[in-house]
Amino acid sequence: MSFVEYLGRVRIRKGQELLQLSDKDLHLIAQETGFANDYYFSRKFKQIVGVPLTVYRKQPKRIAVLMPHATACLLAWGIVPVFGVVGLWMEPWLTAHYRERLDCSGFRQGEWYSDKTVQWLAANPPDLIMVYREEYTERLWEIAPVFTIPEECSDWREELLVLAAAVGRREQAERWLLLFDERALAVKNKLAVQRARGETFLIVKIVSGKCYVYSNMTSMGGCLIYDVLGLQPPPAVQRNMIEKGLLNIHVPLDDLPDYSADHIFLFHYHSHWPAAECEVLGSSVWRSLPAVKNGRVYESDPNVFYAYDPLAMEKQLDWLEEMVQSHFG
Repeated sequence: MSFVEYLGRVRIRKGQELLQLSDKDLHLIAQETGFANDYYFSRKFKQIVGVPLTVYRKQPKRIAVLMPHATACLLAWGIVPVFGVVGLWMEPWLTAHYRERLDCSGFRQGEWYSDKTVQWLAANPPDLIMVYREEYTERLWEIAPVFTIPEECSDWREELLVLAAAVGRREQAERWLLLFDERALAVKNKLAVQRARGETFLIVKIVSGKCYVYSNMTSMGGCLIYDVLGLQPPPAVQRNMIEKGLLNIHVPLDDLPDYSADHIFLFHYHSHWPAAECEVLGSSVWRSLPAVKNGRVYESDPNVFYAYDPLAMEKQLDWLEEMVQSHFG
């Protein structure tokens, strides 16, 4: 195509993005995308997109999501994407939950960013594509407007609200956060004695005989356990992970006592190899940990705790509520 034609398509693509992700009026969007006036913008929009601009803004959008967390968030807000990447931890409990409550007949589960995914999107162009990594956007922009989660989203709440605003669910997300915080406060108050004593809590994931320790970030319940409930991590977790902004680290078995805590939240991905199963939990190092000796190890479903979307966070809080009642009630 000619340069003029290409430039016109780029301007309309940016206009599509602004129409979906902002409340700006048409006159301002026309200015920001390089059109002389609303009339010319509207005429070119219909020519390229195929529907009148005013109709496009009001009609439900077909969204493709190339990140499991955003797929789960959209489903939580009652939005079924036409294409969505689903993580292994979402099957079957999370997807089954929504298939019972939403019309998912038009939902296609797909792979992470791949040639197969791009080919499907090109053949079935959505109105918006949501991704995390900016290096994907150039190729995807040829298909549809692309929304990239800003890298400055440093915590789960901010990311949730950014996602919600992008799909017109900001108020719904804010209401959910208020209700969630009210529930979490009740659980936090039940742990007041342990918090006052300065008792420490460690998050450990075991996979194929290897130990991984988690911080206060967005996986294995870190943001809920440390940030929302305010439970105290061991000094080594604070020093080596939280202060450095690390999600997790692999801790060799012999170094595990350095991360010793009064309580351990254990997430065990069971291996098919019995030797790997016993390597950690059957070791003298594991058995010597204070939390293990005192019977303060709490194991739950790692798939539920892997994610941090609204449904996963609610299920995590449900489990923590029951755990607190049975061990500290």
